[in-house]
Amino acid sequence: MQDGIGSTNRDQWRRASAQAVLGLGAESLGFISAEGADAKTPQPSCSTPSTGTKVSATAGQMTYGKAGSVTVTVAATKGTAKPTGKVSTKVGPATVTATLANGKATLKLPGTSLKPGVRSLSVSYAGVDGAFDPSSQKVTVKVAKAKPSVKVKGPKKVKRGKAATYTVTVAAPGVRATGKVTVKIAGKSKTVRLNAKGKAIVKVTIAKGTRPGKKTVAVTYRGDTYVGSAKARKAVTHVTK
Repeated sequence: MQDGIGSTNRDQWRRASAQAVLGLGAESLGFISAEGADAKTPQPSCSTPSTGTKVSATAGQMTYGKAGSVTVTVAATKGTAKPTGKVSTKVGPATVTATLANGKATLKLPGTSLKPGVRSLSVSYAGVDGAFDPSSQKVTVKVAKAKPSVKVKGPKKVKRGKAATYTVTVAAPGVRATGKVTVKIAGKSKTVRLNAKGKAIVKVTIAKGTRPGKKTVAVTYRGDTYVGSAKARKAVTHVTK
């Protein structure tokens, strides 16, 4: 006896009933359209991974008060492409930056940015998104104290038992010299501190028993934290009776 429902319709009715009872979507029951399958198929990535890089840096000896430099080379770890972008280093509170050209750049260091001594800097390459990875390298910089010049002016003649007055000037490129100077003549010496202009007025009393004649004036600057020591022996004073 026929119930009025064909075999095909009966199968569809059973599946629909199972879907309604179990709360399953058509996709869970295996009914996935061709369009749905394409939409859920992961698409392969077309992006190219960036290339690794290596930083090399060298620095010549620097003298405090004079600008220095660090030569930087950035190379790709594979391939022949030359990295582009920027390199930088931090000196004190400031950051020095340079742009690569053919994979090379020079970082300019301000003259007073590093204290005298052996200093270490970290040179960083920023990289380029999707092209070159960032990298860094440390470099040692040797900083010498500033080289000063010492000048002295004084009387051409002075009597025994009297004081000879000398003006001493100490100067160094890019930095003000501080500290003390010592003036010595005819076995007598006097030490005085430099003023804010790098000058000192030094008075040396000539002993009464000093033999008359020409006497060389020797000046010694002891140096300070940033400026090296120096001497001058050019001035001549004639001691008279």
